[in-house]
Amino acid sequence: MRSITENANVFDIMSLELLTLSGEWRYDGNNAKNEHLILFVTEGKGIMQSPSYSGVWGEGNLFVFPSPAEALTVTSLTEPSGMYMLRFASANVRRTEGGWLAKDVPPPVKGKLAVQPLSVVRQRFEELNDCWSNTEENEISLQLCWLKLLTTILKGTGEKEPCLKDVVHGILNHLDEHFDEDIQIEEIARFSGVSPSLFYQHFKEHTSLSPRQYVTKKRMEQARRRLVEDETSIRDVAVEIGYNDVYYFNRMFKKTVGIPPFRYQKSFRRKIAVLSPALFGDLLALGMSRQWLIPCWNPGEQKPNYRQTDADGFELGRLRRIGPEMIIGTDLHGPLLEKLNAIAPTRLITFKPASWRGHLLELGIVLDVKEVAEQWLHYYDLKAAAAGERIGQRLQQQTILAAKVHERGIRVFGRNRRKLGSLLYGDLQLNAPESALGFDIADIDDLEQLNDFKADHLLLVHEPGQRPIRSSALKGTVHRAGIFPWLHYSAFGQEQAIDNALVLFSS
Repeated sequence: MRSITENANVFDIMSLELLTLSGEWRYDGNNAKNEHLILFVTEGKGIMQSPSYSGVWGEGNLFVFPSPAEALTVTSLTEPSGMYMLRFASANVRRTEGGWLAKDVPPPVKGKLAVQPLSVVRQRFEELNDCWSNTEENEISLQLCWLKLLTTILKGTGEKEPCLKDVVHGILNHLDEHFDEDIQIEEIARFSGVSPSLFYQHFKEHTSLSPRQYVTKKRMEQARRRLVEDETSIRDVAVEIGYNDVYYFNRMFKKTVGIPPFRYQKSFRRKIAVLSPALFGDLLALGMSRQWLIPCWNPGEQKPNYRQTDADGFELGRLRRIGPEMIIGTDLHGPLLEKLNAIAPTRLITFKPASWRGHLLELGIVLDVKEVAEQWLHYYDLKAAAAGERIGQRLQQQTILAAKVHERGIRVFGRNRRKLGSLLYGDLQLNAPESALGFDIADIDDLEQLNDFKADHLLLVHEPGQRPIRSSALKGTVHRAGIFPWLHYSAFGQEQAIDNALVLFSS
């Protein structure tokens, strides 16, 4: 026996209405999972305002709003005005060894679309409306009308008008490449295609910073690299990144980074041997350049991200040959403190029970740059809040559970875990399944046991080079990631994990 299909997209029409508009019409949105909205203007023109679109609409315009459908206001400027409102759900159904598995999927297009020919699109809506209104029509006829409409939309879609998310991404790319130029933020906002107030609002929601603050931060990141990696004067660095007034540059540098540039350059241009990969990541976050850091830890502690630094293992003889200006380790290296001090001044950071935040602040004190550590944490918290908001808008109340897959089994991380627990459920404010609230870690033998935790999303962390395990039996949406950055307990690892979370959970 042969099946017709092993994988298919299916759709469920929830409602279809032909609206006659006069004055103002409001749609309050919904938080229903997998409920999408299509609006097709049949006649008239007016103004639409929503979180993702603000502008005019007219005859022939088509809008697709993925779940959760957002609230919007439509103001009619002419009479009569009308539009079709279609609510639907969509899913991908595929056959597995245990039966059929359905997974919610977003619509294939979104935003304001330019569709043509309009006469055919209008005809498809009329046919679908007739099928929907006629109770004698069977389900197959309704599905055929829907598929004809969807096919017409996809084939007739021209260039999609950029949604606000695309606008912000495009401008971010422009700012990243041209931050050292004389950038007029107001002019960029005006030509973005949306109102300046709406642009500023969504830019800050996306980045946690205003456009001007974002440009300043990008400039200071470049200045920090140049001050530490090269023997460039402060005046030359200021001019390179767009400041002709060195005094103004000094003031902005201290405001953004925490200390003046001359003190920053003096503090970070020194050769430091690092005895822990976690502290190596913390020093990178503070602004140390890899060229000044000497990784000296046991190969068993080696993290994939740092293999490029060629760590050869911890050897006192090697340390003597290198001749560092300072050695930084953890209190675990206490028994070697006397021998280490004989090579170079040594500072040991309290590793447990302190958090990565505590490590960063203690390193800041050791290097006399505590203000830099405090300012870094300030920007990290802003970034985490903005990322958590964006992911939360996408996932709504859905839950996330993280687990590490290794050769001996699976280790599940609960809400109390200081690395993943504090990141997912603390910094990002995501939702944990109830089953993960009361423990730190739990070891299980079989992948299917993850279903017992009843999580909507599963973050599976794999060792480098590990062969992926088949996850078709898992009920939640599976996201795969590497050990770095998710299990690297440092400030650098935390920030990289937030960037990774945005890619995994909000795209």
